[in-house]
Amino acid sequence: MPDPTNPLIVQSDFSLYLEVFNPKFEIVRNGITKFAELDKSPEYVHTYKISALSIWNAASSGIDIEDIVSFLNQWSKIDVPKNVITEMRTIYKRFGIVEILKCENDPNRLILHIREKNLETEVLSNPKLK
Repeated sequence: MPDPTNPLIVQSDFSLYLEVFNPKFEIVRNGITKFAELDKSPEYVHTYKISALSIWNAASSGIDIEDIVSFLNQWSKIDVPKNVITEMRTIYKRFGIVEILKCENDPNRLILHIREKNLETEVLSNPKLK
């Protein structure tokens, strides 16, 4: 449940606003850096951004998506937008499904290995990625 004394506001555009002069600032800042990127750090409110890359970095570090969701819910001043949670879970599920491998026969060639048929179809339907 949101707590108005908490220092964090999660926006529907994946921006996180962290109040610097809140007594809980350091605890929350240390947690946020595990799954979000610092965008701006003016004097009173620091802005972080959750991106696909920051979620994948968290996944590669062994951080579970449910731990991230719990963290946001625990430290948020207001309700965390549902679209943020849904999209983060979708991004997290894709971690490790796509790999770029070196070709064993030709080290100058790379092979894109996609473990999920639906995602492979999506990737191959994009002209830029194809």
